Amino acid sequence: MATTSTRLNSRQPPATELTGGRQAGPETQAKLTRCLWRLGWLPLPVAGALWLLLRQGIFPVLALPGGCLIRSSLGIFCPACGGTRAIRALLQGQLLTAMRYNPAVPCAIALWLAFQLSNLLQYLSGGRLKVGLRFRPWLLYVVIAAALYNLIAWNFGLNGMN
Repeated sequence: MATTSTRLNSRQPPATELTGGRQAGPETQAKLTRCLWRLGWLPLPVAGALWLLLRQGIFPVLALPGGCLIRSSLGIFCPACGGTRAIRALLQGQLLTAMRYNPAVPCAIALWLAFQLSNLLQYLSGGRLKVGLRFRPWLLYVVIAAALYNLIAWNFGLNGMN
């Protein structure tokens, strides 16, 4: 009895709900996935609005007036260098060129599309099709690794862009 009352009075959640260093429980994982799936649709209206503004010539500048802040202040390329060109190449269907400009951009977009569309399919099927990707930290690690590769490739001339 003392153990039960001590546990009820303690402020620590059960071990399945802890996410720092431990595996999250299935219910917590499902809530996180649903939340990220809903938030994941936000870039679409923002991108659509930016596209319309660009098409109308209202918002003609995509970069900072002085260029990249990290490049101008530290003298090195940042992990995001080539991101705009990578997006432009992707929109033109040039996947290899986009990977050469910045591999993190196509990786992030591919993972985002897979996550969003698989969860949409599961949602539309009423849960009958269990195809929705769950959020896993390794998904972020893939994009971070691609960004770090980009940082090294740009600064050491490994991508042939310097």
